[in-house]
Amino acid sequence: MRIRGTQHNFYPEVTVVEERNPSVINKQHSQGSPTVFNVLGWVFFVLGFFIPFIFNIAGIIMGVFSIKRGSKTQGTVLIVLHSLWLLLGILGSILGLAIIGSGVLDQVPME
Repeated sequence: MRIRGTQHNFYPEVTVVEERNPSVINKQHSQGSPTVFNVLGWVFFVLGFFIPFIFNIAGIIMGVFSIKRGSKTQGTVLIVLHSLWLLLGILGSILGLAIIGSGVLDQVPME
């Protein structure tokens, strides 16, 4: 920032000069687009119906990467949905194991 003043002005004239830092410019260009992480997050969400633990954890990671790349809304939605689906998968597994372990299925007549 340069400050120039004149003898007749009480307030100096301020001119802002933008200085570019090469490391900041390279970092901005190397970040890329969050599209890949968003697409993978939604693909993992669908696959999370079948294998909830692996794909929902991977989907949460894709949501974090989406947020870091600038897609805050999409990344937040992915994290929330994958977290809820992971919780439902854990509860479903516990319920399934409880039903199998209780012997309820042994009482069902099979032909």
